[in-house]
Amino acid sequence: MTDIQVQYLCVEQLRCLELYGLDKSHCWMQATVLMFHMADMDDCNASACQTIYELIEEYQSRGVGIFITHLHARPLEAFEKAGIVKLLGADAFQENIANVVAKIRPNQW
Repeated sequence: MTDIQVQYLCVEQLRCLELYGLDKSHCWMQATVLMFHMADMDDCNASACQTIYELIEEYQSRGVGIFITHLHARPLEAFEKAGIVKLLGADAFQENIANVVAKIRPNQW
């Protein structure tokens, strides 16, 4: 009897396989770094901040690095009040995506 590797995939994962094939990297694999581009966010209420805080906590618990770019002054103030800046650390807030890429590339996260 031969060893057969069985992998259970959800519909979304099957669709991903259909679209991208059997490459060594699949769209359902866990990210190691996430960047949130916030240029279009002019304000952030307490409910949104709470959701963002919980999302960041979840990704950090999985070992995913989080960076935030292009954050305007008002949302930054809301993030400070909500504890997001303290949770992430000041280094996670970058002016642009290029700065994040420069930070993570040498470390290969």
